[in-house]
Amino acid sequence: MLNSDEAQALWVRLNDLKCVSPDFGSDLFAYVFLGELSRLRPQYESHLLRCEHCQIALKLYRSQHDSGKVLVEYLEIGKKIIEEARAENRTIETKTLSSGMAYFRPHEQGGLGLTVVVHSDGEVSSVEEQSREDFASVGHTQELI
Repeated sequence: MLNSDEAQALWVRLNDLKCVSPDFGSDLFAYVFLGELSRLRPQYESHLLRCEHCQIALKLYRSQHDSGKVLVEYLEIGKKIIEEARAENRTIETKTLSSGMAYFRPHEQGGLGLTVVVHSDGEVSSVEEQSREDFASVGHTQELI
């Protein structure tokens, strides 16, 4: 996955470029997104070798797609932590916030753990790795968003 600086640099570069074969390039993305037209795979691969615009666009798409997968995985983990806390799992620490609740599940090896912040409407607003000390300060100085 790209970090935000890498992605930003690629977006800037992408805006400076044009596809070497726009009609073919747009079909390339139908192929990538939908998995269609596999009989044209050699032509698409050849196009990607020649077209920096499509190379960058594909790299950005894949990075965003991977980021989306990670987000979904983290939300699922967050929901499991909430369920464990509601089932009175004593390893999960809870804290009432002005905007909802925060839950902390330490990793088995100690040190860091996962903090889940849930708004009062039940919506998970964040899942992030942090220390127990950072969890203790959630709600005192600023809440996770």
